[in-house]
Amino acid sequence: MQVRVRTPNYELFGPTAVDVKVCISGEGWTVNKVRYSYFANTAARNCLAFGPGLLEKGVFGVEMPLIIQAHDTFNERRTSGGDHFTVRVVSADGKMEGAVRHEDLGDGQYMVHYAVPAPGRWLVHISHDDLGGPERVAIRGTLGPIGWLLDQSLLTDRFWMPARLLNEYQCLHFLAVNLGGGC
Repeated sequence: MQVRVRTPNYELFGPTAVDVKVCISGEGWTVNKVRYSYFANTAARNCLAFGPGLLEKGVFGVEMPLIIQAHDTFNERRTSGGDHFTVRVVSADGKMEGAVRHEDLGDGQYMVHYAVPAPGRWLVHISHDDLGGPERVAIRGTLGPIGWLLDQSLLTDRFWMPARLLNEYQCLHFLAVNLGGGC
């Protein structure tokens, strides 16, 4: 059985919730409806990253956390996941690369952890395949090919002591809400 569906273009209306009903073979519309949310595409220029993994000083050999908050073309926070961000951490001289893992939290946020193998200066590059285009686009706050310079040779207990008491997500959420006024 083949099913063909025709939907209206909602780009003019932006992200919104709608009720979906079905009309089969020209018959009347179904009385049952399903709630569906149209959403605007993620725009790299509106996304941002925050967290201790982007502070000027950190620790080598230890996973450094950060969160990416996806925003759409209307600069609204995304409330669903599925975006494809690329995170690379490379030494300033380009000879070494850090280990990176990330998790889609399913709500427009992406938890990233990276660890660098040696002390020194490191660059964090975060990009997104903006609107399905052929090139990856650096997110807001990154400096394109330069990225963030991180000196991972010093330990700053100012943050890490409270971070040990709370889980990472709670700490990062606290920082985002209280220091960044929300993302």
